[in-house]
Amino acid sequence: MMTKRILYVTLINVLFGLTAANAQEAKAEESQEKARSSKFEQFTSRKDALIVRKNYQIGKADGTFIDVRVSEAWELGQSQKTYAAVVTDKTFDFDQLQGMLEAIDRMTKAIPAEFDKVEATSMSLSSVSGLRMVYSTYNDSAGPKRQLYITIPDKYLYGGPSIEPLTKLRELISQARQKLVSLGAK
Repeated sequence: MMTKRILYVTLINVLFGLTAANAQEAKAEESQEKARSSKFEQFTSRKDALIVRKNYQIGKADGTFIDVRVSEAWELGQSQKTYAAVVTDKTFDFDQLQGMLEAIDRMTKAIPAEFDKVEATSMSLSSVSGLRMVYSTYNDSAGPKRQLYITIPDKYLYGGPSIEPLTKLRELISQARQKLVSLGAK
């Protein structure tokens, strides 16, 4: 009889332990998701708040998946607004845009000035916001080829031999930043 009680108590403790572990895991996943989302996304997904959002198209880069627009959002009846740029369905807060521009500038200067000079097989740069650029060389039957890849978290923007899409992305992000400043972003 005592053995059965010990067995039942042990079984109940194991079940409670599994339930607690699952709850902790769910909470950890929720906190990771919140960390991945932008301040803008967190603001616009608030519960019990009537959120107004306005979007403005900035432009697209032909031959790529680059599409840039800006958004402003506020709670109806409130004056505080939040601002973001959306690059191919990935939201970047206003305060991330300058860092993206600086990263693109570094890469566009390094490719023509340094790639051949240091005999590189690849150069890559990732910004804090998640913009990633990789320029590399590879060999095929016709000889060496060069390739530029541009990605943002979970999104492929471009892959090809030209660095022009990087220049176009910079132009669009700069225009987005200027538009947000004109709307009141600081």
